[in-house]
Amino acid sequence: MPRVIATSDLHLGACWSDMSRKAKEKRLGDLLKNLDRIVDYAIEQEADVLVIAGDIFHKKGITELIRQEFAKRIRKARHHGVHVVLVAGNHDRVTPGLIPEGADSRVSRIGAYGVTVKGEGLIIAGGSIQVDLIDCKDGEKLGVVAVPYFPQEFLEEKTKDPAEYVNSVFRTRIKEVVQDLRKRGADHVVLVTHGSVEAAITETERKLGDVVDYCLSLESLRSSGADLVIIGHVHKPQEWKNYGVWYPGSIERLDFGEINDQKSFIDAVLRRTGREVKRIPLECRPMFHAELFHKDYGSVDEILRDLREIYGESLKDSLLRVRVRTNLRTSQVRRAIEEEFSPLYVLVERVKEVRQYKAEPVPRPKIEREHLKKCLKDRYPTYEDEIIEEAVNRAIRLAREVESD
Repeated sequence: MPRVIATSDLHLGACWSDMSRKAKEKRLGDLLKNLDRIVDYAIEQEADVLVIAGDIFHKKGITELIRQEFAKRIRKARHHGVHVVLVAGNHDRVTPGLIPEGADSRVSRIGAYGVTVKGEGLIIAGGSIQVDLIDCKDGEKLGVVAVPYFPQEFLEEKTKDPAEYVNSVFRTRIKEVVQDLRKRGADHVVLVTHGSVEAAITETERKLGDVVDYCLSLESLRSSGADLVIIGHVHKPQEWKNYGVWYPGSIERLDFGEINDQKSFIDAVLRRTGREVKRIPLECRPMFHAELFHKDYGSVDEILRDLREIYGESLKDSLLRVRVRTNLRTSQVRRAIEEEFSPLYVLVERVKEVRQYKAEPVPRPKIEREHLKKCLKDRYPTYEDEIIEEAVNRAIRLAREVESD
């Protein structure tokens, strides 16, 4: 019964550009603390594999300190007998190699990240697909297929239809790799990759990378034949159990679009009778979003008073965004909030009153649930009912939001 601990989207080094140096250090500490929690859990549970499905670092010019802090934790996992699988994401800026040429790989250097880690048991998919067969603690064999993010510049050289090209890779080449692993004795196979699934819900506000995403279909991932698919890139935790696909999500709330996310990582046990997958919650720094729209604020004292009435003392060391209707300078409001509440970071956005113009209402067609469901079923006949139902619910919810504007 191989045990796989999976996470993704560490984004080490991520912070707001106007953060103070001290705040940036604390923000890095938040990320490393949750990475420690994941590594320690993998060791405590005597996991066979720790998977990190891309976007390990936030940007190319990462500091040597951050590199070494990451390497230290990988060494710790390896020292305790946990295999580590790393996949390059779009933020990791890896130069593409031959994709999707596969090769068995037991390497000792994180070439994609410039960090040296001694010893075997480390699988890295930087610029090419990597395949390995791991001897697990209970004697079973676990096949691993690690597929890095497909860079847009690579796809533009290969095809005029990136989405179809990538999906065909999973339906054919990856399927062949999985079948070969089973012939070589793999009792279970895990597929690890980084990218967008067409059914995924994305709530992040910040641009995640200067890329044009292709979308993977759930059917393409399932047709690969893997027992478990771990995928990074989308920060909101979500899964499609019938397809065996899980997004662990990011390990911290990285922008205010993720304010309601309960961050977590994956603990999966693979049995011959099926898989048992559960989410282990992660603690995040408190994040708040305040909307002060109900009147025009003429002084910072009014703003501070209302913030205190709403949040009390809970803003200390938090991440705070305030959208306020005022003519005061945002720098003035921010400075006053910092002095009064001591948040780790505060973003102030000034909202001016919008003139209301009289206009004839534009009639909007009603969305009929059953009609929409039938259209989606006709268009995507291979999709299961739960996927169709989720898409219908989302479409109706968006339509209602538009109608209420």
